[in-house]
Amino acid sequence: MFWAIATLMTAVAVALLVRPLWQGRTGQLAAADYDLAVYRDQLAEVDRDVARGVLTADQAAAARLEIERRILGAGDAATGSPLMPTSSPARSKPRRGLAIAVAIGLPLAALALYLALGHPELSSPTGSSDMAGTGNGQQQPSMDTLATQLAARLAANPDDVKGWELLGRTYALLGRFKESADAYAQGIAHGAKDARAQSAYGESLTLAANGQVTVAALQAFEAALGIDSQDPLARYYQAMARSQAGKKQEALDLWVKLEADSPAGAQWLPLVETRIKETAAALNIDPATIPGRRPPAAPAASGPTAADMQAAGSMTPEQRTAFIRNMVDGLAQRLKTQPNDLAGWQQLAQSYGVLDDRVGARDAWAKAAALAPTDFDTQSSYAEAMLGTQAVGDKSLPPGFPDVVKRMQALRPKSYITLFYGGLVEKANGNIAGARAYWQELLATLPADLPIRAQVQRNLDELGNGG
Repeated sequence: MFWAIATLMTAVAVALLVRPLWQGRTGQLAAADYDLAVYRDQLAEVDRDVARGVLTADQAAAARLEIERRILGAGDAATGSPLMPTSSPARSKPRRGLAIAVAIGLPLAALALYLALGHPELSSPTGSSDMAGTGNGQQQPSMDTLATQLAARLAANPDDVKGWELLGRTYALLGRFKESADAYAQGIAHGAKDARAQSAYGESLTLAANGQVTVAALQAFEAALGIDSQDPLARYYQAMARSQAGKKQEALDLWVKLEADSPAGAQWLPLVETRIKETAAALNIDPATIPGRRPPAAPAASGPTAADMQAAGSMTPEQRTAFIRNMVDGLAQRLKTQPNDLAGWQQLAQSYGVLDDRVGARDAWAKAAALAPTDFDTQSSYAEAMLGTQAVGDKSLPPGFPDVVKRMQALRPKSYITLFYGGLVEKANGNIAGARAYWQELLATLPADLPIRAQVQRNLDELGNGG
């Protein structure tokens, strides 16, 4: 259970590190989807551990397997905003890039890699039809190198909209906001028509200006709202622009409306609440009396407090296990009385994953998937959780898995993970030609420098030998 506690402690450590960088403000909020560049760095870390003798070849293979699973899911992740600033523009400092790197890079790298290394004895839950890790021991390039390589590929293939958006996210993660904005601008120029592309472009322009919403950035946010009037990132910065222009009451009204319209548990809610309190204080208004405010969140839905974390640090391993389990059980009990709380079910599923309770995670994701049938990430998480409960060597697919894959295909048919799961379904149905078609398309889509390509090729070779 140490790695579960370490994950929780990482969150506290990040908060403590980011706080002084932002001069007392909260840190950055990470976007929903995992990034290819981050996982490539994790693969490199596994190779370094092998070279140092920390991991055996088998342990490294299992670690790579878990990371490569996430690569499949991240390959065509939605082009959401990489981050949202939480310091007021007037107090922003040139250490913003460092705070971003700490707040986003540290927890993602620590959690994903440690989850992988926390179960080195486990092999693939889908048996030989799944992908195994590789042991080539080659060093992976740094994120700066990856950005350079991706930029070079895009220079030769400028119509790759997804590539420009990935480059924009990568530059943002590196704190190179001007280049991030340029990449998003290229994506928009070459056909990106969704609101998220515009709002991510506007955010990068804002961060490049040290938190000031420039005229160009405001135009991007307004373009995003013209496509989707509910885009939360654009609405947030629209209010920020009003605040920076001295229109505090207008900004307050916009943030209150955004808070009221946001789903329970939305990542941006704590930030919006902070903005409401700050702006209300500047206007000599009690924020609790503002009409339309969202009621305070139920205590059971919140994470551990600082006091909880301090107490956890002095517990024995057995006490820590009981401590974490009690928190998760409390959330599960609350959801019995609030079964339509999508964010709650997602949080519960992730908590079960930290506890390595695969059945619990699968069941929680099933609830979330039923509440969000059109949310691709929830559906793919449910599919992965279903496979996670399969016995080692079991080549059959869990009941209901093909139905989930059908929903994924309707939502995002060209996703890496959709193509891979589509091949699994066709192979299970005895349609070798169909499985081959899916995996050949996946192989043609994967970037040439990903080690996982070799695993896809091996799956195809198995089909050639009769599956």
